[in-house]
Amino acid sequence: MPIADHGPDPLDVLDTSFRLLVSGPAPLAIDGAALGHGLPARLIPLDQLRALLLDRGTPYAARDAAVRELLRRARHLGGAWTVGLAGVLAPGLRRVAAALANDYPGERADIDAEVLTGLLDGIARIDPVGTHLPARLLRHAFNRAKRLRRSDRAFALRNVPVEPDSMAPPRLVGHPDLVLARAVSRQVITRDEAELIGMTRLEGIGIAQLAAANGYRLGALYLRRERAEARLVGWLTKGRLPASRAWNHPIRLHWSAGEPPHAPPAPPADAVLGSSRLRDTSRGGSDDLQEPGVTLPADPPPKRRRAPPKPARAGRRR
Repeated sequence: MPIADHGPDPLDVLDTSFRLLVSGPAPLAIDGAALGHGLPARLIPLDQLRALLLDRGTPYAARDAAVRELLRRARHLGGAWTVGLAGVLAPGLRRVAAALANDYPGERADIDAEVLTGLLDGIARIDPVGTHLPARLLRHAFNRAKRLRRSDRAFALRNVPVEPDSMAPPRLVGHPDLVLARAVSRQVITRDEAELIGMTRLEGIGIAQLAAANGYRLGALYLRRERAEARLVGWLTKGRLPASRAWNHPIRLHWSAGEPPHAPPAPPADAVLGSSRLRDTSRGGSDDLQEPGVTLPADPPPKRRRAPPKPARAGRRR
């Protein structure tokens, strides 16, 4: 015998319980004579009362009086009278559940259960005084289940399964290459300086090997990178744009992909701190970067001091 995947529908359980209450020799009934408003002056079983309230010819005053009496008994006596009131309103509860279940992402039974929960909450909260009491009880149940549908739909939209191939790649916010490209566009560093930083800081290419492969002096590349990084850090941390770039001399760097990158050796002190042979362009000099294939003239040799003339020797006497 196959086993059901889930229990019976809550509204079906309500109908079954209601039928048990109104069947047999002593059905759950209410006195129509006490209610008035044209209702039969006798004990009316609740299933017959439900049929009367659904009849278009029954005045609204009679409907309000009958539901008001059932509400009073459900509040004070509970139990069977609570089931009786819910059974009388069951056709309206089913319409409410059907209206909410069309685009509900979960199980239909969850909506039905929430509708019943809303009705029970309305029995405890709604003021029995006033007109259209059945409609107010049904509206309270509708609003309670509608909140469940809204929250479950929002959860389902946030957790829609997506195939990995159809997912957009993550945004590369803060990627070093993008940071360098933006710094170039803002003229914080030059494109050549971005290449120098990218090769030596990101790609692991030793600056000494890079200088040797491109014919540049090691100390000049160290100084060029140091000053470019200082401007880059100032822009990233303080948003400060340099008033003018200190280095305008272009550099051309290339690196063969087949050469394994080496860790840069510790630079000599005169390369890091700057030696007398490196001239500071911020003081008006040039950057002393030697272009590949261009031989710079050697420094002129120091002038030799002239030796003082030797005193003339006294001639021999003849």
